[in-house]
Amino acid sequence: MMARFLLYFLAFLGALFVVLVIAVSVFIYRNQALLSLVPLPGGSDTSSVLPIVKNADVNADDKHPLLNDSQEALLENVGVDPAALPQRITPAMATCFETKLGKARTDEIKAGATPSMTDFLAAQSCLSL
Repeated sequence: MMARFLLYFLAFLGALFVVLVIAVSVFIYRNQALLSLVPLPGGSDTSSVLPIVKNADVNADDKHPLLNDSQEALLENVGVDPAALPQRITPAMATCFETKLGKARTDEIKAGATPSMTDFLAAQSCLSL
């Protein structure tokens, strides 16, 4: 009699465990965007759910908004932290760059060309204006 009760009790606990595992699995599957696990199949848009995480991921590697990746890499190789550079170019700085580098080279750099080591050394004093 006691063995039969124990058998039924263990079977009940096993069935309860299986039901709980299924319930938790269904909850996780249906709330993937909420739990930030993986996107739902079918291209569900989670931009309204996780805008802060997406913006942080996009800007995580961008140390300076005015520099492209190759310009930032060059400055880091020279030992300059791009985040420490001014975020805005003042008219006095622009004039100084044109004086030191020439208008043509300044325009090339503004268009996205990577400055050389010579350009950086020549225009370094302009950054502190």
